[in-house]
Amino acid sequence: MANYLRSEIAKMAGVTIETLRYYEKRGLILPKRIENGYRIYSEEILDRLNFIKRAKEAGFTLEEIRKTLQLFDCQINPDDLTNIMVEGIKAKIKEIDARIGGLMEIREILFQIDQGLHQQHLCPTLQEVLKKK
Repeated sequence: MANYLRSEIAKMAGVTIETLRYYEKRGLILPKRIENGYRIYSEEILDRLNFIKRAKEAGFTLEEIRKTLQLFDCQINPDDLTNIMVEGIKAKIKEIDARIGGLMEIREILFQIDQGLHQQHLCPTLQEVLKKK
């Protein structure tokens, strides 16, 4: 299995070196150190970085991702892991649906405001004067 330096793995994963440092600080990745103090990153860490990227794109928080990676690290029975992940995915879908519902309500309010702004408005006093003519 190949090992990479920080700059190499960052480029391969499409992340910045700062992102690698942050993920390490958060416990998402754990590179090894060699004698000269350099960090080396394995293919497994590249896989983790790709998983993190995809999970973030799917709307999962780094804390949710960290917990999922901990489950992988514990080498839980694959069926149990699948069940846990299915529940997490269902919860995320429910959360996203709620957000969509809230955004649709906001969209409708903004649409109504926009429609109101495009209507002709006259001062109520002026409307009364015009009615009398």
